[in-house]
Amino acid sequence: METVKGYAKEETAVFENLGAARARMAGARNPQEKIEANSQISSALGRLIVVAEAILTQGEAKTFAISSGRSKARKPHRAGPQAL
Repeated sequence: METVKGYAKEETAVFENLGAARARMAGARNPQEKIEANSQISSALGRLIVVAEAILTQGEAKTFAISSGRSKARKPHRAGPQAL
């Protein structure tokens, strides 16, 4: 549960940074400010992708642990010439 809370906290920070960067982009008055705001947006989106991948990886690890526990109880089916 603590892992989920950690991801949620990180995700919240990323969305806050993304919102601030978008506001900077909307208020940019010259090309340099737009470039800086765009860089901040790109950075925030990159962090969002990292957080999303971490959440997915965590979920896949749990799913694998559950499914591998079940697979030990039965033999895997192997298709071969005899299956035809």
